[in-house]
Amino acid sequence: MLVTSGWLAAEGVHAFRASRFERARAYHAGAVGAGVAFVLLKAADYASKARAGFGLGVDDFWDYYLLATGFHFAHVLVGLTLLGYVGARMGRARFEDPETAVAGTA
Repeated sequence: MLVTSGWLAAEGVHAFRASRFERARAYHAGAVGAGVAFVLLKAADYASKARAGFGLGVDDFWDYYLLATGFHFAHVLVGLTLLGYVGARMGRARFEDPETAVAGTA
């Protein structure tokens, strides 16, 4: 899901650079959709682990697993928020620095 989301976001950047704003917004929306699918799958994974009795404090493996994937999960949520914000503004509102805002490069 995240590889697909990343690919769609990259395609959105290319479309933005070509001034194809509708297409860029569509790609970003797809990237957000794939990211949300990942979030839902991961939430189901966490729930199934919890029902099976695996969680923080059970042993070192589950502590590391939940902390590492939890930080990644939080990173994905922040990324989804930013993708949604940028995608909604593409071609509609002016960015102070379009290249950095959309592609994340300096």
